[in-house]
Amino acid sequence: MYAEKLSHAYIVAGSSGSALEKARSLAAQMLCSASQNRPCGACRDCVKLAHGTHPDFIIIQRQTDSSGKPRREIYVEQVREIVDSAHILPNEAAKKIYAIKDADAMNVSAQNALLKLLEEPPDFVALLLLCENIDALLETVRSRCAVVRSAGPDELEPDPAAVESALRYLSAAAKGDELALLRLCNELGELTPSQASDFADTALKTVSDMLARRRDALGLNEPALLRISQLLLRAREYLKGNVGVKHVFGLLSVRTIENR
Repeated sequence: MYAEKLSHAYIVAGSSGSALEKARSLAAQMLCSASQNRPCGACRDCVKLAHGTHPDFIIIQRQTDSSGKPRREIYVEQVREIVDSAHILPNEAAKKIYAIKDADAMNVSAQNALLKLLEEPPDFVALLLLCENIDALLETVRSRCAVVRSAGPDELEPDPAAVESALRYLSAAAKGDELALLRLCNELGELTPSQASDFADTALKTVSDMLARRRDALGLNEPALLRISQLLLRAREYLKGNVGVKHVFGLLSVRTIENR
């Protein structure tokens, strides 16, 4: 979702064509071999990805039947092949990326087979689940992925609700308003795990923009921003570890002001 801190797993939500375009944009950030300003668009990895020939960007799609039509579902056998091959080192780049088209067509068995890889992937593996209907994915799958939404070829937009909540959270932290923070965290405690992860990712990106002076820091100084960033990183790890959403936001309500 963001170049500053890329996740190992994303749900890329949108129509088939736009979701694939977003997946390529994410893959470019992950595969680029430049030391900064990634993707550079000029290195070997960027050029191969642009031409559709990069061996470490692997597109998975529904198999076809005897008449050549796509099957209705992605079956467990196909996912098991991904899981087995995921432990083989990348061919050329530092990472190997699996982009699963129509991931919402995975049946329940296929999604469950993918869980172990989502939970404990090799360091060099990333998973991009392209889908139109996020709700067709199991909650256990959604909770292990960051979510990006396809809104155009050049920009990955966070959920507007996550942006609003992140700004409310940071504003309360900047003002030292414990009551406002408690009310917000109680409200956010009702989110689904995937929505809570969206909030954490968006808040982290906002803090990063504040530290880089791309956004007004609302009066928060650099040490405070760094401490809040560490707290949000911990919250995100808890969410990935299936810690309850209410518990995570309870932690944020108690520790954020303390960490100013």
